[in-house]
Amino acid sequence: MHLAATPHRAWRLSLAADARHGAVCYPDDAIWAWDLGGGEPPALALSTRLGLRVRELRLFPRFVQGRWAVSDPQRFYRSPQVDEIQAAYAVVRGAPFPGLDVRAEAWVPDSFRLLGRLHLRNTGLNPRTMRLEWAAVLRLLDNGRTFHPRRREGHLWLEATTQGWALVVGLSTPAAQAVEAPFPALSVTLTLEPGQGETLTWVLARAPQGAEAYQRALKGLGEPWEARVARLRAQQAAQEVHITSGNPTWDAILAQSQRTAWRFCLPASEHLPHPSFVLTRQPEEGFSARGDGSDYPYRWAGQTALDAWWLSQVLLPGGATWVRGWLQNFLAVQDAEGFIDWRPGLGGQRGRYLAQPLLATLAWRLFPYFEADRTWWAEIYPRLLAFYRLWFEPAHDRDQDGFPEWDHPYQSGMENSPIFRRIGAAGYGVGMPWLESPALAAWLYREGQSLMRIAEQVQDETALPWLQARLAALHQEVEAAWDGEAAVYRYRDAQTHLWPAGEVLLAFEREGDYRLERALTPPRRLMVILERAEGGTLPLTLILRGAGPSETLEVVIPARQILWRGEHGVAVTAELFTRLDGVIVQGLPAGVRGQVVSGDYRAEDLSLLMPLWAGIPSPQRAAQMVERALVPRYLRRYGFSLGPRDEEDDHSQTLSPLWNTFLGEGLLHYGYRDLAADLVGRLLEGIAAAWAHSGDFWAAYDAESGHGVGERHAAHGLAPLGLFLRTLGLFAISPHQVILSPDNPFRRPITVQYQGITVQFLQEYALVTFPGHATLKVEGRGPYRVVADRLYHMRRLP
Repeated sequence: MHLAATPHRAWRLSLAADARHGAVCYPDDAIWAWDLGGGEPPALALSTRLGLRVRELRLFPRFVQGRWAVSDPQRFYRSPQVDEIQAAYAVVRGAPFPGLDVRAEAWVPDSFRLLGRLHLRNTGLNPRTMRLEWAAVLRLLDNGRTFHPRRREGHLWLEATTQGWALVVGLSTPAAQAVEAPFPALSVTLTLEPGQGETLTWVLARAPQGAEAYQRALKGLGEPWEARVARLRAQQAAQEVHITSGNPTWDAILAQSQRTAWRFCLPASEHLPHPSFVLTRQPEEGFSARGDGSDYPYRWAGQTALDAWWLSQVLLPGGATWVRGWLQNFLAVQDAEGFIDWRPGLGGQRGRYLAQPLLATLAWRLFPYFEADRTWWAEIYPRLLAFYRLWFEPAHDRDQDGFPEWDHPYQSGMENSPIFRRIGAAGYGVGMPWLESPALAAWLYREGQSLMRIAEQVQDETALPWLQARLAALHQEVEAAWDGEAAVYRYRDAQTHLWPAGEVLLAFEREGDYRLERALTPPRRLMVILERAEGGTLPLTLILRGAGPSETLEVVIPARQILWRGEHGVAVTAELFTRLDGVIVQGLPAGVRGQVVSGDYRAEDLSLLMPLWAGIPSPQRAAQMVERALVPRYLRRYGFSLGPRDEEDDHSQTLSPLWNTFLGEGLLHYGYRDLAADLVGRLLEGIAAAWAHSGDFWAAYDAESGHGVGERHAAHGLAPLGLFLRTLGLFAISPHQVILSPDNPFRRPITVQYQGITVQFLQEYALVTFPGHATLKVEGRGPYRVVADRLYHMRRLP
């Protein structure tokens, strides 16, 4: 994979210890960025902030020849180019001077060391004498000590201290000398004959004590590089799905997504029995002041079912054992009543809400890989069923209509949707827990279907009547939320089951007793919206007087009930009003403005189309959704935006690969394979555009420009390998079997290779070759199961 970094597009590659090979310390994990330009000074630099314990720790080479010194890649004779990127290992090559080629390797073997090699080769016609300086720059936040030379056992090292840690930098040659200007560095003079090369190994190690850091550094310099790198590559090759699509950009971004996904995986802890994952891994992250990770922000604070489902889209099939471990982690925190926490973490964190109903769905996605483990399926089925039952208890289905509600916007994965955040003349999206969401119903519907399939496998039909009744109720209630004019399903009020638009009932800028006498039909939930110029506690109380469907109402909203997000504060009434007679505003400071509005249920986002993924609408209604809403209102240059294109907000400009994958699978369910293939192409091109600009994956992308949005090096921005394979017609591939449908919608030959198995998708048929067996031709309407050289037609997909 060759990706050039041009002077106006400085790349920043991420590197961190790979949990498959090295020791990763969850509360103290050094994460590195490799800049191919930029920074201060501009250099081919590896840098970290040690989880915000330093301003910056920066290591880089400086090449000196005669009067010329070069460290800035933009001044290189040949710009740096990325040859290889693994989770913990990368290779970059370039030429600082004409006739001097440099190949740089960097490897993070564990959370406490960074190793590298520099291969220099004289490609010119004359001998060359030059000096290489390996510089180490430390910008402190405390009163530690920056890098300075120290001799240990006859060798010169650079040493520093910060935040109670000792840092040691060394080179493999005893000839290294110390340089203090312009940067602290270890220097070595080399004379290279034409065609001659030289390799230098360098190391940075850290530990609480200098002696321990020194021993770690010595161990690093003695690492058997070739053997360790060969092991890294072999492991990745064995777990990676190799794709040859005829489009090198697609192939590269799908391969890099798989390699990057492993970087988010972390080992098990005392709180979770199996490895887990984080959502970002950046130089600013990885340090817990408490020492156990319990103080980490949300991106490091636990695994959710939605995130596990998404990462499985990138790591299956090679990471099947890891994905199964994530599922086991959820079951490990399940209580006796069946409750599974929304976000169990490696540091013992808990989210306190019920997990998203995607666990049985995730388990069923694993079925082709663990089909033979009947004991495991029999163990997990009753526990997943108990969890599913909880969603229909009164605590989560408050009106007991069979259509549960979220407890918190975070559970939805759409917490930035206008239904939860929008403030404006039309009001504020209502939020929880008075909102029934089509996406939640879709997840529950698919979860119930998955449970029924698992029940069939374990031959336990006891709960089938109950499950069938739940699915029937969900289907009925979702269809009741259909808006034929907009061709979408609607958010609706959990009590009235309606979706009225918002309306401003009162605007105020001062205290007072406001008389309104407004009739509200249908009954409406009211909201108070406040806007302030600066933070601080407001000694504010509002009293809303009126009537509900069956009683006179006087609702008091004290200051503690107002939830603030930036300069806006919101409070929502639990009561429904049929009439608002007046509002009393007390304690309103100067400069604070407010409104009383009726809740707005008509805000739209992509999740309203999620019933397509669950297979809820009829084919005729699905066609309306696709042809009147999904394509004309959401399809953009690089995929489906999170909001409709006719809304002027950031949400309507943002693209999420995760949510696009849900809708892509929905398209496949209803036979829109050509449209799904078009969507996959758009997604891959958009993600590749952001990669070409930054060398990284982002939390989201601009739906038109492809530029990264939000956090960089984010799991949510990976390319959807699973959607690509399912659209192609490959539903599972393992050493034991291949499940496929041979109709290729991409209109060009595509080859998939995994652990020695080769599947070639041609125009109207596919060729499957298992190691040591003859090639088998598969044609006709699928799906099919191929085992070695035997072919079986399947009644349905697993």
